[in-house]
Amino acid sequence: MLYIERPVDFNPSIEAVGCFMGYDGKILLLQRREDRSRGNLWGFPSGKIEAEDGSPLLAMIRETREETGFEASPEMLGVLPIVYVRYSEKDFVYYMFSLNLDEKIDVVLDQREHKAHRWISPRGALSLPLRPDTDSCIKLVYGI
Repeated sequence: MLYIERPVDFNPSIEAVGCFMGYDGKILLLQRREDRSRGNLWGFPSGKIEAEDGSPLLAMIRETREETGFEASPEMLGVLPIVYVRYSEKDFVYYMFSLNLDEKIDVVLDQREHKAHRWISPRGALSLPLRPDTDSCIKLVYGI
């Protein structure tokens, strides 16, 4: 479950980042490999913030590079609302970013984690089998 306000009893075990990479009215979604956690589901370039990252922004730059092959600069990333996510097994803080591209990039997937990518409208993305709460994030960011 996704919360806009931090719940009173919220106890995050991790912090994570995710990026709405957009081009020409579409967003980039990545499909997890079937043998990975949340296999075959679609989601944004995202991941856990590591101690060496130093900040959510730098973690997002790293994750974008690792998952898409695109080297974003800090100036390219827009800050979106922070949300609080509660799964049955853990709570985590999710820092969302936007990255609006002037031209479509050649996505280079990390084949150990993802097996496909797709540029799709935010509304169209809601019809895909998405990672938990990805639909809520799309609806929040795009006002759907």
